[in-house]
Amino acid sequence: MRKRKWTILALFCIPLIGVLVIQSLLSYGTVLIGGTMRLLDSYAVGIMEQTVENRKITLENNMVQHWMEVSENEEKISRELDSLLSFNRITVEEFLDDSGLQKQLLQNTALSSLYQLRKNEVTGSFLVLANQDEENEEGSMTCRGYYFRDADPSANSLDYSDVLMERGGRDIVHQTGVALDSYWTTDFTFEPSGKNSRDNFFYKPYEAALETPNASYTNLGYWSSPFSLNEGKSGGEYPALTYSVPLISNGVVYGVMGVEVSSSHIVDMLPAGELNKNEQSGYLLVKSTEKNKWAPLVASGVLGERLRALGPFLNVQESKFDQVYTLDEDEDDGKLYASAKKLHLYNTNTPFEDEEWLLVGIQKDDAIFGIGQQILWKVLAAILAALVFGIICTYLVANHVTDPIRRLAECIRSSTGKSLERFKASGVSEVDELYDVVKNLTRRQEMAERGLTEEKERYRIALQSSDDIFFTYDLGKEEIELFNYPQRDGQAVRYKITENLELLSSRTFMEDISKLKRAFYGDEDEIHIEFRGKRGGTEEFRWRLLKGEVIRDENGGKSKIIGSIRDIHEQKMQELREIESAKRDPITKLHTQREGRRYLTEVLARGDSGCMALLDLDEFRILNETYGLIFGDVILEEIGSLLLTKKEQLKRTEAREIILVRQGGDEILIWLAGFTREETEQFLDEVRREIAQLYQGAEFSIHLSAGACMRNNTNLGYVQLLRRVRCALTFAKQKKDGRVYFYREIPSQTKENILTEINDIASITSGPQLNMVSLTLNFFDKGGDMASILAVLFVKMGHYYGATDILMTSVDRDFHTAYISHQWHKNPADYQGKDMKRFTAEEFKALAEQYRGEPFLLDGKQMTEQQRKFLMLPERKRGFSVPMTDGGKYIGSITLLAEEGAVLWDKKEQSNIQEAAKIIENNLNKVHYDQASKAKSEFLSRMSHEIRTPMNAIIGMTEIAMQDREVPPKVQTYLEKISTSSDYLLSLINDILDMSKIESGKMKLELLDFDLEQWVRDMDDLIRPQAVQKGIIYTTETHFVQKWVVGDAMHLKQVMINLLGNALKFTGKDGHILFAVNQRRTAPDQTEISFSVEDTGIGIEAEDQKRIFHSFEQAGESTARRFGGTGLGLAISSQLVQMMDGEINLESEPDKGSTFSFAITLEDGTKQEEEENVSKETDSLRGKRVLVVEDNELNAEIAGSILNLHGIQAERADNGFQGVKAFSEKEPGYYDAVLMDIRMPVMDGLEATKEIRKLPREDARTIPIIAMTANAFDEDMKKSIESGMNGHLAKPIDFKELLQMLLKVTGSRK
Repeated sequence: MRKRKWTILALFCIPLIGVLVIQSLLSYGTVLIGGTMRLLDSYAVGIMEQTVENRKITLENNMVQHWMEVSENEEKISRELDSLLSFNRITVEEFLDDSGLQKQLLQNTALSSLYQLRKNEVTGSFLVLANQDEENEEGSMTCRGYYFRDADPSANSLDYSDVLMERGGRDIVHQTGVALDSYWTTDFTFEPSGKNSRDNFFYKPYEAALETPNASYTNLGYWSSPFSLNEGKSGGEYPALTYSVPLISNGVVYGVMGVEVSSSHIVDMLPAGELNKNEQSGYLLVKSTEKNKWAPLVASGVLGERLRALGPFLNVQESKFDQVYTLDEDEDDGKLYASAKKLHLYNTNTPFEDEEWLLVGIQKDDAIFGIGQQILWKVLAAILAALVFGIICTYLVANHVTDPIRRLAECIRSSTGKSLERFKASGVSEVDELYDVVKNLTRRQEMAERGLTEEKERYRIALQSSDDIFFTYDLGKEEIELFNYPQRDGQAVRYKITENLELLSSRTFMEDISKLKRAFYGDEDEIHIEFRGKRGGTEEFRWRLLKGEVIRDENGGKSKIIGSIRDIHEQKMQELREIESAKRDPITKLHTQREGRRYLTEVLARGDSGCMALLDLDEFRILNETYGLIFGDVILEEIGSLLLTKKEQLKRTEAREIILVRQGGDEILIWLAGFTREETEQFLDEVRREIAQLYQGAEFSIHLSAGACMRNNTNLGYVQLLRRVRCALTFAKQKKDGRVYFYREIPSQTKENILTEINDIASITSGPQLNMVSLTLNFFDKGGDMASILAVLFVKMGHYYGATDILMTSVDRDFHTAYISHQWHKNPADYQGKDMKRFTAEEFKALAEQYRGEPFLLDGKQMTEQQRKFLMLPERKRGFSVPMTDGGKYIGSITLLAEEGAVLWDKKEQSNIQEAAKIIENNLNKVHYDQASKAKSEFLSRMSHEIRTPMNAIIGMTEIAMQDREVPPKVQTYLEKISTSSDYLLSLINDILDMSKIESGKMKLELLDFDLEQWVRDMDDLIRPQAVQKGIIYTTETHFVQKWVVGDAMHLKQVMINLLGNALKFTGKDGHILFAVNQRRTAPDQTEISFSVEDTGIGIEAEDQKRIFHSFEQAGESTARRFGGTGLGLAISSQLVQMMDGEINLESEPDKGSTFSFAITLEDGTKQEEEENVSKETDSLRGKRVLVVEDNELNAEIAGSILNLHGIQAERADNGFQGVKAFSEKEPGYYDAVLMDIRMPVMDGLEATKEIRKLPREDARTIPIIAMTANAFDEDMKKSIESGMNGHLAKPIDFKELLQMLLKVTGSRK
């Protein structure tokens, strides 16, 4: 019995439907037990919490930042009270006993309170005076004051007619124009403190101020619970919250002031609808009296009002959600959920910080969590609907899929199998067996028939779509058959070689016929040959590729050649161009040296006459070194272009040929075919003249040296000619007179001894091919003068963008003028002079404002005369202009011009031009800033020299006079004051110079090993005597972990002298100064050192604490007048500490003192040998002889006197020349040292030092030479050392330092 088989429909439907059912069950189970409901509940609670939090922030911001801002009115009331007290010369206590003065204060401050009411957008404003003398027998107290109320703060009239006064005198009504409330009384009546909570708005801040009268009023402010001022009066109750602060003067509490916010106003700010629009929510503003016990204050929404009506307190319990509580107060509505957010109304450590205010949002249980249950049922319904839909779709899809299988079976039974191809295998056994047998048989037959048809069609299509010509050449019959020949519409063409030889030869390039013959009749089995041919008589020869294969007969002989002919003309021409390009120098586009030699050798081998010339660009190496290789390459590219243009002109106009070769880095070899000597000279003069005019306005000039040699049908070859032109070029470079020198002109005795070297080519081949933005950046990165860079750049830019002119204009804003600062013209005749165009102030301002914005296209015909004049634009030109600015101010423009009617540059080109122009602008501004900085430095250097020279005389003469023991004591005092003042003036000069060095970046740190403990002791020795003299207690605290460190001890000492000097200056007698140094290890080889200077001086105001670190700034004008100084000390100290990777910090309070501190990290140092105490060895200088080279007679006299006082013989020379002469005329060893001034007439000190060092005598290199100059900059010292000096002393000369220097250099000489 046959086994029953499943139908294909059943096999599809049953498992798919089972999968759908299981998937539905899993989906619903996941929702039930996967935590989805918990997430929905948490999400619902989170929405409520966020809503309450947002509303809390809004309310808190209004209460804290808006309604509590009463400082302005408090200050007004305090000023009015102070004015009354001062005018009447009474105390606060007396004021509180004087009702008249109290009324006057109330009148004077009423308008201020009304202004506060409007400004703070509150519903009330009040002031209560604490006149306690009016307490009655029951302990109640009647106080004067006023209380204004505005029921609607959002609607304000122009006057105060919409404001009511509930308390206050009628005189205030007349003064302010407010109306009286129905329940108005003149004074406030308060029951005893604590009896009625309504009075807390007065008693709470008042009593808090009595307990802590020195506290700030802002820390004593109090928020009251809602109350009504007219409590118990029908129709007069108006519940409101108040914020009140005490009024304190000289420690006496004289009243309370504040603002009122009505409960209804707060209710308006608590829209319950945002929690739930179905009236199942509400807001409560509560006070938390105990844990989980709230006192409702203000309520909004139906639910909030209902809870507030339940009683004065609400009991709450914590829920499973953080900051969410449950209430069981409302039995009708079930469980309620409340989200509570704390309001931060009081600062910490204030009397009312324990009062906790909360904003509570309330919703019913089903309003929050009902949506989760709804979602659960909807999910279930959706899953069931999806299951039903899936079953239906499964059945429909399965039925559709199995339908072809059923129809295939029917087709097999009823047909011959011709239609089987439209069916696919089913995989069912009874179908597949029959399907496979029938299908295989029919497919084989159809494939064979179709394959033959397709092969024929492919061959036909290939012939039609290809430009290739296919051929068959029968060698036995010498007959060639061509297929796909264009002139025959694809039909075959037969040629008999013997009969059509002339035709075939005429259509093949003559030089290639022999190549074709060798290919066809050779022994190779494959042919691959390129030749030039044409199809018709009028067509030009084109390159073609012939590829073929030999077919041999049974004897191995050639019988046929089958192949194709393809047109490869474009590809071949590109190859030839690349080959030709490889023979050209990539920069100049002239022949390379190798190719030029090959070419010239061939030309000279023909015996042609002419002239060979070799050009050399003089000093081109210096140009490369100054401006960079790419800069030089651009110049060479332009020169190459110029020479190639002249070559084309000669070829076109005179049919004369010249060969141009780049022979070396800056050498160009020229062969002038058929030129005479005169024609050669004329040609080279034109080249020299045109090259010289290439870069007008540049600081450099391009000079050519040229050597030439004639060849008149001689046998001179390439090598001999090249040697002769090199010889002639060398002679021309020696003469340097601009002439062209021919080999025959060179004297015979010199010909063999001179031969110029050909420089190597050191170009950057990609340089000139850079885009203009990159090229501009490269030019300015290397540096060089602006004029030369712009001259070369504008020529390149003009050719690159096809411009006819480039104009760079500049303006002088002070004189309202415009002029062309740099320019380039394709036609040199268009060059414009640098005439300044003048404008009125209004014209200049308008034009500068018009053109200082974005780049723009311009047309001379459409511009006014003033606009063309401002931009220097010719009338018949069009162009593109890029403005240049400095700090937003117009300084000029760069304009590229084209002929009228020319197509201007596209957006991309305009963008590139703008970028290049901005680079030029930045570098132009930098040049201007550098020039200003250089001028400043030169000015300071000159002023330093001019000031230090007389200062040297003053200090020197004072020093000499103070050495005289016969000077009267009074005169000695005068001299000491002169010395002190001179030292002070010198310190000011040094501060200014130090600031200049820091600003210009020339201040450098000198890192050396030094003893930190000894450094601190030296500071102590310097500062302590000054502190003792002023009666100041000076203390030093130190902690060291590493004695020797590496740092700039001198500049660190300068910082500490400034800080300690300021402490001494600003601290009075009996004050204290603490100098602390604390060192701690931060790394195995590093320590952090903290320095601090603490004093009890005058202190510094907070607003001045940053300003004092600015140059020339002090804490105030009074400080400058009282204590003096330039205001540079702290600025210099701050900069020096920053250079040491630290930062000075300042803590200060006026009248209490200041603390300056900073920390730096230094590496561990190595112990150094201590220097000998040279101060005790000055006797060893006695008898020494010193040459003083000084042009200033007074300075020379001072130096001589000081030296003589110490037993040193001094001889003087007036200038550097005389100094060299005096030294050279004396025998070796005559002088022990030379003191050399720097700035002197005839010969300066630097040059004199170099001359002495060059003298051919034994002591010329060893004699100590010490610079003694008013030049005090570091670069001056560097120049002195580089010239050969042994030391550098800046004027005014510290003669102790001079003696130490002499001891050092004379000792080292020994």
